[in-house]
Amino acid sequence: MESALDAGPTAGEPASQRKGDWSLVALLLFFYCLSFLDRNVFNLLVPAIKTSLGFTDVQISLLGGLAFAVFFALFGPIFGWLVDRAPRRAVIFGGVSVWSLSTATCGLAQNFNHLFMSRVGTGAGEAALSPAAYSMLADSFPPRRLTFALSVYACGAMVGAAAAMAVGAGAMSWLPAHGLAVPGLGLLAPWRLTFILVAIPGLLGAALIFLKREPPRRKAKGGAASWGDVGRFMRQRWRLMLGHMGGCTLSFLAGSGMTNWGPTFMVRHFHFTIPQAGLAVAVTSGVFGTLGFLVGGRVVDYMFARGEKAAHQIYAIGLAVVATTSVVLGFTSNNPVIFLICQSVVQFAVPLSAIAPAALQIVTPPQMRGRVSSIWLLLSTLIPYSLGPTFTAALTEYVFKDPMAVGKSVAVQYGILGPLAAVLLLTAIGPMRRAVEEAKAWAVD
Repeated sequence: MESALDAGPTAGEPASQRKGDWSLVALLLFFYCLSFLDRNVFNLLVPAIKTSLGFTDVQISLLGGLAFAVFFALFGPIFGWLVDRAPRRAVIFGGVSVWSLSTATCGLAQNFNHLFMSRVGTGAGEAALSPAAYSMLADSFPPRRLTFALSVYACGAMVGAAAAMAVGAGAMSWLPAHGLAVPGLGLLAPWRLTFILVAIPGLLGAALIFLKREPPRRKAKGGAASWGDVGRFMRQRWRLMLGHMGGCTLSFLAGSGMTNWGPTFMVRHFHFTIPQAGLAVAVTSGVFGTLGFLVGGRVVDYMFARGEKAAHQIYAIGLAVVATTSVVLGFTSNNPVIFLICQSVVQFAVPLSAIAPAALQIVTPPQMRGRVSSIWLLLSTLIPYSLGPTFTAALTEYVFKDPMAVGKSVAVQYGILGPLAAVLLLTAIGPMRRAVEEAKAWAVD
């Protein structure tokens, strides 16, 4: 008898899961866009925040990375546990509400501590979304179609990041340079108003999740699972977890410097204005990043359906090689056209945030998915976001000792970590193939 995990036809799949729930994907995509809008608009506003509040590059890196990442990571396992046991719609509603309110308070911050705590709230709230989304989508799509569904969802990272740049650039261009007077809040600078504006859609739209029904959880042998069961499951597959999670985490660590310091590099090195830098990021990430997710999801699903059980790792290795080459060339170039071409290639090569969790959902029993996803998100967020931007800033300030050398710092960071990520992913190919076969033992037809 074929298992529901087989790459082939629809044997063992409930009729409701054979095509998938694309309206659910669309709604989750909307929330994911908002999360990256709220998360990334900070990067564009860095020059204005520095001028207004007098922060150093290292302080900015802590706000852009550590403040967000630590609490995203700390709250991740809590939400992962809730996802496995509680209504996932309620988890998502709470998360969207918290991160949106916290983003709004960024615009009211008067000093480093105020802004740090607001960024903490943004990270804590956003920790709820992806574990719940992964779990709901894994229960709504068959394994051979899951990567593309998660890729569409993950397009929210590109669309949201692009929207952050576009909305931020527009607000900084259109708002009066001296700011606007807001009743009860006084005169607010454009960067403060921008934080408040991007928070409004989440505050108003969080309740939309209740328009969807909870998808029935897939059945699996073994019943409910404790944290001890989750630990044993991961230890038994430590080679896969180390190679897959470790490789993807290093890749994100390499890219976090580029993401956080890319707009600042354009302003410093090519003398772009903030709106021009925002538009450049919006186009490259919004167009080529989205295309990369959609193509990557289709290619990996095709390879998996044709019998290549390690399709996720093989494709990711190719992405790491292409991205490393493009970042090094782009961030060491003195030609803005070459830089933008390289950035477009890099953005096309970043669908790991869809491919990586898809592989884990396929080999993880349903009753553990929320917690395994939260551990994955903890590693892939805490390390890159807390260390990546600060590492770039430290290279710039203490090694090159020149603010204009931020591009070299990004290139060095990616040039070292990108190849290491590819090597770790290579070690996960065999373990992934075995894990897919082992997963048939717990699947219920």
